[in-house]
Amino acid sequence: MAWFAKSRYEIRRRTHRYSAVVSDVGSESGSVHLQYELRPDERMLFVLRFGRMYRVLGPIGAALIGVVALQLAPDWIWLLLPLGIALAVSFLWLPFATRFGSTPITFDAAADGLTIASGGASSSLSWGTIRSIRRVGGALAIEVEPAGTFAVPVRVFRHQEQRTFEALAAANLGAESAPSQLDVEPILIRCRSDIRFLDTVLVLALRPMMLAPLVLGGILIAAGVSELLAPASDPFKSITLPLIVIGVVFVTLPLWGAAWRVYLGGGTGAMGAPYEIEIGALGYRARLRNADSWHPWDSFESMRRVGSVYAFRVRGSKAEVVLSARGFSPADQNTLQEVLRASGIKGA
Repeated sequence: MAWFAKSRYEIRRRTHRYSAVVSDVGSESGSVHLQYELRPDERMLFVLRFGRMYRVLGPIGAALIGVVALQLAPDWIWLLLPLGIALAVSFLWLPFATRFGSTPITFDAAADGLTIASGGASSSLSWGTIRSIRRVGGALAIEVEPAGTFAVPVRVFRHQEQRTFEALAAANLGAESAPSQLDVEPILIRCRSDIRFLDTVLVLALRPMMLAPLVLGGILIAAGVSELLAPASDPFKSITLPLIVIGVVFVTLPLWGAAWRVYLGGGTGAMGAPYEIEIGALGYRARLRNADSWHPWDSFESMRRVGSVYAFRVRGSKAEVVLSARGFSPADQNTLQEVLRASGIKGA
């Protein structure tokens, strides 16, 4: 496979917590089992290369630094320069914004698909969920449908694991289904649903963390309006327009920033296709064309609802998994609420 070309490395077992790697190759069964932790430099590099949030914050930071460099708001350099630098280099702190330190990751690859577990959350994906696997620097970038990228450091693979994983990918990439626990438990809800572009944008925009840009934008707009109403002799009169413009940018950031993130993740076309939902007492399964994923309820600690979309908070993280209820009947929604309460998910 091209993404393994020219790769030569050695894994050394060390006591350092960020370098520990435990691996096992099932040569007879054709499977790979990895347990590892991402080093701080890897977490930052992966956000820089693959993070959609950084693709929003980075350009904003660069724009603010440009405003300072062009002397468009000289009296506000004390605010714009530190803020611009913080956003431009946000790939350095974004990996640590959701959880301090590194969370152990378990990665399993077999003929029936991939299983990724971290921080109490587990996701089982069929090979049909994988759009592509490519080598990017020191990582394997695994792109999944309908959107998203999961990066695995190349250093955690040993020579035999490279060949086993390569053979699994070559033989199974594009396979249609993967078994899940729903194959052996009663299915309580089975229906077709869809999640729309605006649904995902609203879920991302209407989060508590988005209060920060709203507050900052409101302060800048208020300062700009106060200068607009000030006498012509006021020395800060010249910065009225820059303050208002920058304030509007931050006030609207939750919406346009979320829209840009969703677009980068696959665009509006990735959101329109209907998918099949199967819900049981242990979790739910979502199938989109040849993509198949399983999410156990015990992977989530809380939930919130935005319109017809349920957003589940992954245990031990601020990441969320969304489930659209557009195709649910009233009886289905009542059943789902009962399942979520029985699973102990907060907010249900």
